[in-house]
Amino acid sequence: MRQRRKPSSAKRRAQIAASKRRHVAAIADIEIKPYVISTRRFAAQRDLRLFCETYLKRMFPLPFSADHLEALEKIQHAALVGGSFAVSSPRSDGKTQRALAGILWVCLNGHSRFALALAATELLARRLLREIVQELSDNDLLATDWPEICLPIREAYGKPNRAGYITLNGEPVRLELVTTKLAFPTWSKAPQQLGGTIIASGGILSAVRGVRHKTANGETVRPDFCLIDDPQTRKSANSVQQCNLRLAILRGDVKRLAGPDKELRCVVNLTVIRKGDVADQLLDQKKHPEFRGVRKAFVIRWPDAVELWDTYKELRRNGLLDGDGGRAANEFYRGNREVMDKGALCGWEHRFRPELGEVSAIQCAMNILNDDGPEAFAAEMQNSPIQRESHIYEITPEIVASRVNKLPAGEAPTLARIITAFVDVNRYGLSWCVCAWQSNMTGHVIGYGIFPEGRPVFDPKNPGSETESQALFRCLVELGQGLTRQGAWMRDGQPATLDCLMVDCGYLPETVLQFCRLTPLATMRVASRGRAARTFNQRGNAKLIRRGDNWRVDEWSQGNVLIHNSDAHRMALHGAWLLPHGAPGGLTVFGDQPAQHIAFARQVTAERLGEYVRGDIADHFMWRAVPGERNDWLDAIVGCRVGALYLLGVNGQQQVAQGVPAQPAQPAPAQQSARPAQPRPAQRPRSREPVYLPGWEPTGLRPNR
Repeated sequence: MRQRRKPSSAKRRAQIAASKRRHVAAIADIEIKPYVISTRRFAAQRDLRLFCETYLKRMFPLPFSADHLEALEKIQHAALVGGSFAVSSPRSDGKTQRALAGILWVCLNGHSRFALALAATELLARRLLREIVQELSDNDLLATDWPEICLPIREAYGKPNRAGYITLNGEPVRLELVTTKLAFPTWSKAPQQLGGTIIASGGILSAVRGVRHKTANGETVRPDFCLIDDPQTRKSANSVQQCNLRLAILRGDVKRLAGPDKELRCVVNLTVIRKGDVADQLLDQKKHPEFRGVRKAFVIRWPDAVELWDTYKELRRNGLLDGDGGRAANEFYRGNREVMDKGALCGWEHRFRPELGEVSAIQCAMNILNDDGPEAFAAEMQNSPIQRESHIYEITPEIVASRVNKLPAGEAPTLARIITAFVDVNRYGLSWCVCAWQSNMTGHVIGYGIFPEGRPVFDPKNPGSETESQALFRCLVELGQGLTRQGAWMRDGQPATLDCLMVDCGYLPETVLQFCRLTPLATMRVASRGRAARTFNQRGNAKLIRRGDNWRVDEWSQGNVLIHNSDAHRMALHGAWLLPHGAPGGLTVFGDQPAQHIAFARQVTAERLGEYVRGDIADHFMWRAVPGERNDWLDAIVGCRVGALYLLGVNGQQQVAQGVPAQPAQPAPAQQSARPAQPRPAQRPRSREPVYLPGWEPTGLRPNR
């Protein structure tokens, strides 16, 4: 019998390779029946929100907020119309998820031939592309409506070497799947030709200049849509050189990727880390109007009931220390939720954590604020970071509260010459403060409060029979009667007279001026208004009556108004709190328990001076607000200081030191006295300081009696 010859080794290897190729081709071939575009796919073709709600429910389990819809609209506008946008949102607000959804929608609906996803680092960019590929592979609804795209990617997911062998009904699809690029498979019988659409990723510092892709027919495709998910890290944000480099790459390299005859459509998702970083500059519409920056915050408006939230904070803190997980605080909030929520507005009302017992977005915001602190909250949740390193001075609530003088409330020191009061007017309450002043502007807070207690001045939801002006006038009268009551203020064991009652006229000015002009109270009533330094010298048509040190008296149509430079006086006031305890020109507060003044001190320090530059025409001040804090008592004590300067006739500290009053004090007729004449205490020490004469009324203000 003739023996069969064995094939040579080379021929044998070729046979084995051919057999493997046939086997792989049989396995890698995917059968798809021709289909038409479904109704839901057609409906979402030009509607990104509908695409997310239809196909990406797992990615967006909670309802969208108005801020989310605006961010989606920016992506949609850039894809369909063109343009560039910069959008910042709070941390954990879903910026990256919206970026992924935007890229999927743009590419699956043919709005882009080459979409580029950039991030701060190469690692983060690869993660973005990996999540896009995973969604295309695992989303069954996408696979149903885009089978020629999703099924080959599903077959190659986790096995990128197989991508080159995949066929659709025996037709090669030219799928490309690597760590930084995804090229959609091509199928000639697809109802919409999306084959060859590119999604590429990269770090902002990678070699993005000249990025392109060559298709099967030899066409060179350049990026026409770019979505950047936060182009900076915390380390780079604190480097001026790194910020300038990333801005140069974004403006010079990325924006010119589309080619000489096209404009790259671009959306940048941002988080501001510090003032002047890449995000802060791109969001500044004056510096970069081409990006039309939008800055979003978690808390848009803070609640009115500050005292109740202080109680909640203490209950939660004690509860966490005791191991109850904050249950007592949660019960307190549920019992007082209607009052505690009043005035609050959050950007996303569905953002709260039920596993922690939270039932509202503002409760979640307050918990984050209390846990992380105001600095982290301002940066991560409000996109308005507090830049402590640029503060001119450091003032804290603890410093202010520690300046107790051990006098009882309402008791003025022996050397105090005058007593002034100021009322800061708001719809939710009248925040008032009373201070006693020596002639060298050493001040003592002898009383403060809010009127009326526990309710607003006017509730628009339950107005009753009064108008807003009538309610404010009534409250001013009742508060004025209480502040000018005989025995309300004491000095040397004797009743002391309130020398001047100043009222903020920034809110309902006609009502305030009418109160100052007509209400019969045993003190001078003065309408006052604070102005920023940059606008302080802009008087318009008002007639100037009198001018002092960063204050002046203007004649308005319904009465004279004392205008003061709020920036300059606020800085001087903070400086007075920072002086050593008991120093001339310093400030103290009544009592001997600093803890009782913490709420007052938090408002006094609710704004910190970040920048100060002396100018030829006007000084430049930049104040940084502490998140969640009001500044009503800060404005009130500033007003008290201005009233003291006006009554004492002091114009600058140098004249005070020399003992020369800025304007001579002239006695006025007894019937026109601003306050009843009182005998000077026999044991009062003699002083070379300017003396406020009993019976003298400062000129410039119309008598309000």
